[in-house]
Amino acid sequence: MALLLTLIILALITICSSYSTSSFTMRKGRPSAKKAMSSLSKNPNSPTTSSTSIPSNWKLIPDIKTSDLPDKDGQITLIDTNLDGIKDAGVNPTGAICCASFAGKLYAFKVNCSCCQVPMNKAKILPPPEAGLLEAPRLSCDFCGSTFNLRTGEPVDDATKSEGAGGNMLGGMVKGLMKSRGRKPIKVYALSSDDKGRVLISL
Repeated sequence: MALLLTLIILALITICSSYSTSSFTMRKGRPSAKKAMSSLSKNPNSPTTSSTSIPSNWKLIPDIKTSDLPDKDGQITLIDTNLDGIKDAGVNPTGAICCASFAGKLYAFKVNCSCCQVPMNKAKILPPPEAGLLEAPRLSCDFCGSTFNLRTGEPVDDATKSEGAGGNMLGGMVKGLMKSRGRKPIKVYALSSDDKGRVLISL
């Protein structure tokens, strides 16, 4: 058992050490991302689009514009926010988040899976299990297979291999070891933009 735990820990260290936000590159001309941000800005819970009056719970993400956000279905991009409310000196020193696009909408969520703590930048985004106005897409960790409601962050029934998700064998073992801790939601964030095309995040 001790040998098994050691192997799992070494595998997690290898996976997490390969996580780097340096792969994020600036991209220009993404009309669908801008359109998605525009619709978010009209949400009554979003801040005013004036750059001179931003509520205290909304923070500008430095050096990020709406044109830098993902626009392809299922695409997940790592973004360094460098915001104190997100940074963690131990596991997330740059305050990275994941930003994803699905069905013309943008979603933002914590960079690490709440079950196995592996970065979620290679997670799978899946359609809702049932069609409906209130249904949200699902986010499935590519390592342990834990699956979440992408809008609320709440755990849902895990996606299956037939859906192209479900994690891998080692991840399943880690999830089994973490089972006693109970299933925890993943932190999700609301996004908006100001009149200069800068991206804001609600903390």
